[in-house]
Amino acid sequence: MEITRFLSNLEANHNVVLSEFQASLTGRELYYSISEFAAELENSGFEKGSAALVRMTNSISSVIAFFGVLKAGGVVFVGNPYDPIPRVCQVIKQFGVECFFADKPSVFAVQNTFAMQVIESEVNEHLNGRMFSYSLSKVNEPAIAESKKALNPITDAQVAIFSSGTTGQPKAILHSARNVFINAQRHCDAVGLRSDDVIAGFLPIYYSYGLVANLIASLVKGSKFVFQARSSQLDPLWANENKISVLALTPYFGQRLDVDIPSLRMLTFGGDALSSEAANILKSKFAGCELYSTYGLTEAGPRVASWRFDHQDIPSGLIVPLGEPLAGCELELLSHSDDATDLGELVVKTSTRTLGYFYGVERGVEMPDWPEGKVKTGDLFMKTNEHFYFVSRDKEMIVQNGEKLFPPVIESIIRHIDGVIDVRVEGIFDQEKGQIARAKIHADIEIPASKLRRSLLKELPHASIPADFVFVDHIERSATGKKLTKAVKHEGQGTEPAV
Repeated sequence: MEITRFLSNLEANHNVVLSEFQASLTGRELYYSISEFAAELENSGFEKGSAALVRMTNSISSVIAFFGVLKAGGVVFVGNPYDPIPRVCQVIKQFGVECFFADKPSVFAVQNTFAMQVIESEVNEHLNGRMFSYSLSKVNEPAIAESKKALNPITDAQVAIFSSGTTGQPKAILHSARNVFINAQRHCDAVGLRSDDVIAGFLPIYYSYGLVANLIASLVKGSKFVFQARSSQLDPLWANENKISVLALTPYFGQRLDVDIPSLRMLTFGGDALSSEAANILKSKFAGCELYSTYGLTEAGPRVASWRFDHQDIPSGLIVPLGEPLAGCELELLSHSDDATDLGELVVKTSTRTLGYFYGVERGVEMPDWPEGKVKTGDLFMKTNEHFYFVSRDKEMIVQNGEKLFPPVIESIIRHIDGVIDVRVEGIFDQEKGQIARAKIHADIEIPASKLRRSLLKELPHASIPADFVFVDHIERSATGKKLTKAVKHEGQGTEPAV
């Protein structure tokens, strides 16, 4: 599906497709809002192939700006609305951004760094908010020229999603809008999304799972997508008032969700490993709902596979299986060692693979040294009885005295010990053993280390038990509930954690 076909489908849809607070837009109204925004952008001198940074808050105005840039022929860079302003300025310079779209406070904060023309745009007559933008051509002209030169060979590049990757420095994962729409449609088909569904806009849309598998999938299908007012928790009153039928969450939030939503028919989970214990809790909490575990990574489009588990028995102590690959995807394991043919790195062959990494105007666009049409995920899987089971990110695997330890497996066991709220297992350098595993545990009661070891010994060999247990006040997580990990140099791997 091309952007023109997507917009044509919107124009023909007279049903409400997007809603927030008291404002709602039909597909036709959204189409005209996008068209007006694109026309304003073109009239301001914006040229095809130019980079535009959109600060993607969960709002209708962000959606209009995102698709408006695409319609105007630009490359839309998906901005994290929580990025501090100095980082925003760094991105503007590094990637040769021509226009910056954001709320008024963000725009005027950036103005303290750059002297730019400010454009105030009425996003839509039905909305209270305005979208403000900076035309950066006056002060950023050399970088803009270099950006266009770098992106020009990648003629299909239209969507750029940031990743800090393994170096901690921002780089943009490039996709064509066509592939993003295809990937969203394939996800719709895999989980059985319906045009009469009401989809919760709870996940952040600057996050590829929330953007493609949640927002764009809803618009492609013609469903109704409803933004919740900014909150770290799902509002049950809001969910029931809007008769939400589809909810996408990370496993972390799913396990903590305690709401009664009679209209809910389906939940999808992605962004982190889903343990069998967590899956069984979700099956009990949401009996009668369709439950899907989904896997993907931004480089792949992003969705790769899904597995419906509400009627499945899941072996204890394992992460739920990868499931069926989406249409157009093929999966294989790249053997991790000569003596372990059942353990290896997952490699995905997909027609929606990234067009490459854009490192900025100085370094340009590069494609990793991957096999043709394939993505090396950096995720280790074990194949058992024709199922692929996730065991660890390759860079997070711990080798303790020669024994391989897989943090997600250990965490899933500790997490279900009475009193444990959250846990993170990480490798620490040790002069004698190479590495030792340390388990950081957030608990609401005192738990003796002996009890922790006994619980782990029921599921793991003695050599796989963490050498150290440390109790902490909290475990750092992202806005989506994913574990925060430090950037580690690890060449040749997929660089965006699985989502």
